[in-house]
Amino acid sequence: MAGAKTNQSKKGQQPKPAVGSGPAFPESLLERVTEIAWTADESGLLSWIHPAAKNLYGWTAKQLMANPQLRAKAIHPEDRNRLAQQLKQLSGRPSVTYEYRVVDKLNTVHWVRETACVDETGDEPMIHGLTKMITDRRNLEIALRDAEAVYLSLMESLPLSVLRKDSRGRIQFANAQACEQIGKSVDELIGKTDFDLFPADLARKYMADDREVMNTGKLHHDFERNRTADGQDTHVEVWKAAVHSARGDVVGIQIMFWDVSRQKDAEYQVEFEKFLLATLLETVPDSVYFKDADSRFIRLSRSCAEKFGLENPVDALGKSDADFFTREHARKALADERRIMKLDEPVLAEIEAETYGEGRVTWSSTTKVPLKDKAGKVIGTFGISRDVTEQIEAERELQRERDLLKTIIDNVPDLIYVKDRSGKFVTANRALLDLLKLNSVEDLVGKTDYDFSPPELACNY
Repeated sequence: MAGAKTNQSKKGQQPKPAVGSGPAFPESLLERVTEIAWTADESGLLSWIHPAAKNLYGWTAKQLMANPQLRAKAIHPEDRNRLAQQLKQLSGRPSVTYEYRVVDKLNTVHWVRETACVDETGDEPMIHGLTKMITDRRNLEIALRDAEAVYLSLMESLPLSVLRKDSRGRIQFANAQACEQIGKSVDELIGKTDFDLFPADLARKYMADDREVMNTGKLHHDFERNRTADGQDTHVEVWKAAVHSARGDVVGIQIMFWDVSRQKDAEYQVEFEKFLLATLLETVPDSVYFKDADSRFIRLSRSCAEKFGLENPVDALGKSDADFFTREHARKALADERRIMKLDEPVLAEIEAETYGEGRVTWSSTTKVPLKDKAGKVIGTFGISRDVTEQIEAERELQRERDLLKTIIDNVPDLIYVKDRSGKFVTANRALLDLLKLNSVEDLVGKTDYDFSPPELACNY
């Protein structure tokens, strides 16, 4: 094909029409021709080539015929040996097809697909060929391969599992993350359906979701139960989207999913803790409350709401002590809570009087501590108040009775005293203290008669 022989007729060979003979092709039509026919001898010396050769080589057909080296040099240097090997295969074969690159007059590279065959009907074999320009298709193929490579690189680098299925639910692609999560290799997944990989109940749900996505074209987002190869149940977050062809037809579905078992376990734990807190706040008899940094209620127990005269604890949210207590009590509570938040110091079991607007007074044992977020920042206060009104009133009544009894005892002229089982004084009235010349009952407590009387009298006592 790259020979340097002159273009002369061979004996017994039928001459080809000269270039330019016959009706001339309109220039505008020639510019659109991408298939170029040609004829050459076994050495590659052209005997005829279509006028549209200029579209490929930049040289006219007449120039290519006159200078055989032009066509030979136009073959890309990297493809010349391979092309020569392809032409050698013509012997004994009806035709060969191959692709190579052509560098035109302006050094522009074109891809071509060429089909050649041998004609041995004449005195000397002739090669007939058809060269088709495929640069656009070749560039498109390269672009598609590059795009596929980028897609595969992206899918493998994502920290999530990716599957692609055809319209019948058969897996066409699975990235490494998906293989690891499912517990099977790529070869074990390609061509399989959900029924080959998962229990029937799960497979039916997955397939139903796939059909819904392909029928509606809408994105599907869900949290699904999954089962690994070793039989472990897990939870995955799933996104499904339809895959479209170049014509816009739905040809399959792409699935992205990742394991959220830990998240689900954490969510379950949070929900369980919320349930426990709600149960506590609904049933605890003490007043339990949470306040923000402005000392406004953000959560409280039902017993606390009932103490405020509310049917629902929600009715107290956003309110403060000033909405339920007298100004004096609310002011003191606010000062205490500000000090607790500022100094980060709790108040433990402080007995305080609670005065309500209607004049009602109760007593409570109150514990207040700083309320902190996860970072340790103080964001409010948390308190528990236990009603001790009955206890305080009982102690006051007992104290009044003690005071009354003491008054009576101290004013009786007889000697009155109390001893424990070992004979030690516990208390005595004023008359006995005066007799023993003591100033107060503390001087008597813990002593015996041996401290004040002769032994013989103390023994009798």
